[in-house]
Amino acid sequence: NILMGLPLLFEITMRSGIDYIAYLQQAGAVYHGETDYTMLSSTLGPCYYPAGHLFHYIPVYMLHLYTEHAEEIMKFVHLLIHSTLIVYISLIADMYFSKDHFKKDVKKGKPMMSLEAQFIGFIMLANKEDRGYYMLMFNDEIMILYVVLCIYFTLKSRPILASIFFTLGLSVKAGVVLLLPAFLGQ
Repeated sequence: NILMGLPLLFEITMRSGIDYIAYLQQAGAVYHGETDYTMLSSTLGPCYYPAGHLFHYIPVYMLHLYTEHAEEIMKFVHLLIHSTLIVYISLIADMYFSKDHFKKDVKKGKPMMSLEAQFIGFIMLANKEDRGYYMLMFNDEIMILYVVLCIYFTLKSRPILASIFFTLGLSVKAGVVLLLPAFLGQ
């Protein structure tokens, strides 16, 4: 995924999404000491997401202060997030499609992933538009990473870690609250 995404990383016509600039302006205000949520705004208007996403963009703001290649670095970080998502979604699919988390290959004794889970991973790798969307650097991919990690740790019977990642996802975007009934269910 990373190798396939590198050409997108350096395309001149490929710019960051319009919200990325707003996130940087709002994170810059927090970095400079603004703590009143109602006073956080950008050229696009007031801050309308939960403030947790700003704490993810404060290091990005600092990166922009210290280097002129911050946008390329952040596109690469978002590509790493996308690659991590593919790995964890494949692991979740493997848990769904197989009774044992990893089946043993009888001949070699090595763990192998179910064919369905591998297929889902390859489908995600083949989607160039999805990779391009992640290069626009919206805060959705951060939220989705936390949601996928929450689902993974729920399936691994690690409720504390699942709750932490659910809370982090909720701090980035309020839409995660729609998953609460499924998260609290059986």
